[in-house]
Amino acid sequence: MAARALPWLSVIFSGPVAMVIVDVQNDFITGSLALKVYPAKEDGANVVPVINDVIAKHSAAFKTVIYSLDWHPADHISFLDNLAKRKLSDKSKIKDAAKVGLNDVVVLETKAYGPIEQIMWPRHCVQNSSGAELHSELKLAGNHTKVYKGTDPDIDSYSAFWDNNKLKKTDLHDRLSKLGISDLIVCGLATDVCVGSTAAHAQELGYRTALLEDACCGVMPDGIAATKAKLTAAHGVVVRSGQLNELLAKRDRPMAWVLAAVDCVEKLANGSH
Repeated sequence: MAARALPWLSVIFSGPVAMVIVDVQNDFITGSLALKVYPAKEDGANVVPVINDVIAKHSAAFKTVIYSLDWHPADHISFLDNLAKRKLSDKSKIKDAAKVGLNDVVVLETKAYGPIEQIMWPRHCVQNSSGAELHSELKLAGNHTKVYKGTDPDIDSYSAFWDNNKLKKTDLHDRLSKLGISDLIVCGLATDVCVGSTAAHAQELGYRTALLEDACCGVMPDGIAATKAKLTAAHGVVVRSGQLNELLAKRDRPMAWVLAAVDCVEKLANGSH
């Protein structure tokens, strides 16, 4: 057990770090799904200068910087104006398509996957559209790569790791694993949707995960609070950009990350990791 645990213990205070910047795209800032019109009233544009400042000051500390993008085909299942393209499932609580509106949850029949539960959103982030582009003022780190998600017309993908039903995955985990990444700093849009899903899946995969809260904006106040609570309950941490100096200098690894490493050691010992 000690030999197997050693790699985890050795990275508690020196683990390679990556930054994952989620969906800082025009449609979530000024376009069809602008966050500022939703109940939390948070303007997605506000994350851009914070992220730029972090990149300017700390990009050398990140082994890689990942930018994820919602990248939907025109016939995507999440678009309300595509509702007629798929039959409402018998499992759907709303039975009449004429009564389905924005933000409603329905179950739709798909040829590839059968019944799929879906929140209905306005058309957004269509492949190669201006709305799908990253914000024009967002700086790209020199060591960056991009991950495109939501490309399957019949299933949505909030997370940069998996689709919403974990039927398909992106190559993000493979990329990070090849680089030996142990710690992730996650931020972007929206806190309680794509950022939260990405952070949760990162934790499931064993990454010690920090949410950079002043570089995030969300949809619903309750959803934002729930996302942070879920993250911290699983030994993640919520930090602000001003705390990154100590965090990235490895002089102040959060105790939650030590506990996360201990969890991984226990899983190794039990043969479940």
